[in-house]
Amino acid sequence: MGAGPYPLDAAPYNHTPKTLAFDEAARTLGRRAVPVPLAVSFRSRQDLGDPSNLPIIGAPIEERHANLHGMPRSTCRLCGECDLGCNYGSKNTLDFNYLSEAARLGAVIRPLCEAKEFAPGPNGGYTTRYFVHEPEKYEGRRRKTNDSSLCQKVRSKYLILAAGTMGSAYLMLKNRAAFPGLSAQLGQRYSTNGDMLSFLVKATRLQDGKRVPRNLSPYFGAVITRGIEINPDQPVGFLLEEWGNPYFVDWIVELSGVFGFLKRALAFLKLNLAYQLGFSQNANLSAPISNLLGSCVTTLSSMPTIAMGQEPPTGTFSLAGSKNLDLAWKESKPFYDRLTAHLKEVAAALGGQYQESPAFRFNFHQFMTAHPLGGCPMALTKEEGVVSPSGEVFGYPGFYIADGSVMPGPVGVNPSLTIAALSDRFADALLR
Repeated sequence: MGAGPYPLDAAPYNHTPKTLAFDEAARTLGRRAVPVPLAVSFRSRQDLGDPSNLPIIGAPIEERHANLHGMPRSTCRLCGECDLGCNYGSKNTLDFNYLSEAARLGAVIRPLCEAKEFAPGPNGGYTTRYFVHEPEKYEGRRRKTNDSSLCQKVRSKYLILAAGTMGSAYLMLKNRAAFPGLSAQLGQRYSTNGDMLSFLVKATRLQDGKRVPRNLSPYFGAVITRGIEINPDQPVGFLLEEWGNPYFVDWIVELSGVFGFLKRALAFLKLNLAYQLGFSQNANLSAPISNLLGSCVTTLSSMPTIAMGQEPPTGTFSLAGSKNLDLAWKESKPFYDRLTAHLKEVAAALGGQYQESPAFRFNFHQFMTAHPLGGCPMALTKEEGVVSPSGEVFGYPGFYIADGSVMPGPVGVNPSLTIAALSDRFADALLR
């Protein structure tokens, strides 16, 4: 996956404002700032130990084999768009590594196929039915995707489910009747991984004895570069991370101050009208245009933050009306109170303010998570979980689940590399 740290030992990476600010906050609080492993290419080659393999912005990535798209890729351009999707192939997503290598070694990849049903075969193995989406024929037209007569079928000796936490939990619950021996723990132990999305706004610093806006430039750099560890060796630890955003988000935020913008716009229109009518001969509009856009201090000195920790995995998945995936979950107030307190400390250390996410702030009381886990938990026995430590579904040899749904609880850090490591372990078990 090519995971490595943000290259803070080289310019211009070592001048990333939000990263430097987070390091300063950690020192102020007596905490430890740590680099987080990122599956993003900052160098042309995967060999991170080669001193000649320097980080370069927008350089062509040298791949050992062509990726399955047959498209060129370039190194990170520090545009802050990681969380929306990289347009340059800098993120080492599965299609560029595991899937490309699988296709090179002979695996058949069937895109636009939606898994619908799977069941044990009468003579062993498994049968899977899937619906093939054909956009070139049916774009914009409704189709009955649940009609089994329209599905194709494939038989296999092994079945490996990797549809993500939500997808795997949904498919397992939907097909439960075909697997009567499944553990009663199916749907249990859901966790948000303790995620808390919030904002650090209007950060300041001291200059000549006065408080001035602090430059965070959240649109510069990878979305996440640094973390602050809190009680990593305790039963409940936390990881706080600075988070970036694409540049266009700053425009949206600035324009959201609509009344201030309208006031500046009226002043600009007044000046323009005076010029058009001949009352003003000043055609230099640089200052008025600058005033129209505003100072942009809010977006320059603010940024999103994401934090996570070992939240109790108490959520339960079920099928609502035998159709949709439903989740019953309630946050652990002591956990989130502590997490919020730590985030407020970081905001204060940077002379700023803590602000909850809009979904929580405006009385919706909704939590946002990037890392849902659980639903098909791993355990030592069928009474405790759905899959064994090898990822095999209890009672169904050759049936494996390999994604975040098997996590029996939160890991308290970004879990993608942990999930990848577990999947690698399950693959070894299957091969044995």
